[in-house]
Amino acid sequence: MNKKANEQYKSNEREILDVFTRLLEEKDLQKITVKEICEDAHINRSTFYYHFEDVYGVLEKMWIIHVENMKYIFRQSHSSSKKENLRMILEYIKDNELFYRVSFHSPIFNRMSVGFETIFKQHEINSSSLKNRYQIEFIKQGMLSTIAYWLDMDCNLSVDDLLDVIDTFYSLN
Repeated sequence: MNKKANEQYKSNEREILDVFTRLLEEKDLQKITVKEICEDAHINRSTFYYHFEDVYGVLEKMWIIHVENMKYIFRQSHSSSKKENLRMILEYIKDNELFYRVSFHSPIFNRMSVGFETIFKQHEINSSSLKNRYQIEFIKQGMLSTIAYWLDMDCNLSVDDLLDVIDTFYSLN
């Protein structure tokens, strides 16, 4: 792909992502159509399908971008504290509340939850034994369900209060 075509590709993709984000603020994910995205982005359907398979593909791409952003935040952090690392995650999630509220109730949720498993593996939970894998799954699902509930409740609990709730079941110290 030559430089001009590459720039146009990136510009189209950014526009699709921007339009999709605006539409998420207005309506439920299930009501967003490819046609609507194309009209608002001023592109034809073939351009959309060149970038994405469907609307869920756009959501998945946004998830990939958010994962990369979280990884960047972690690289910038010099904390080895589980609590501080989780605080950064929760603050990022709160800053991107709409995206995460939609994502936690979408078909890509299962793929998202794998990313959270990495956090547990980095913090003293060895996944080599069967029993420990069950512990990881229990903690991960409990934490993800708690975060999903927090998002559904419009993040009406402060990040610190949510950390205290999570710390009750998963020692963050």
